[in-house]
Amino acid sequence: MKRFVLILIICLWGGTAWADHPIASAQFNQGGSIHVTMNDGRAFDVPDDMKNRHRRQIAEWEAEGNTIAAYVAPVVTDDDRIGSAFPLSDREQVLFEVLFELTNRLRAQESLGALTRAQFRDWLKTKLP
Repeated sequence: MKRFVLILIICLWGGTAWADHPIASAQFNQGGSIHVTMNDGRAFDVPDDMKNRHRRQIAEWEAEGNTIAAYVAPVVTDDDRIGSAFPLSDREQVLFEVLFELTNRLRAQESLGALTRAQFRDWLKTKLP
C-alpha cells in the first residue's frame, strides 16, 4: 500500500510539473497560423485567433519579450521548378538529361550559347503534343 501511495504521489507531482510546458519557439506558417514548438519537443499549429486559449498563451509568451518569427517562404531552385512543371520517371529523367547534354554539345559546336534546363524544358514542351 505504501508503494502504491508513493507511486500515486510521484505521478501526481509529475503531472503537475509537466502540465505547463513553456514555449520554446513560435513561427507563422504559410496558412497564417502559428507553428509552436514546446520545450519538451512537442509541436503543433495554433490559429491566429485571440478567441483560442492557446493563442492567448502565446500572447502571454510574447508579453514576456519573446517574438513570433515571420513566415519564410521556401527557396525554390530551378531543379525544383523543372521537376514540378515537368515530372519524369527515372527513365524519362535519364533521357531528358542525355538529350539536354547532346543539345548543348551541338549548340557549342555551332558557337551558340548553352541552354539552361528550364529553357530546354520549355523548348521541349513546345515540340511535344
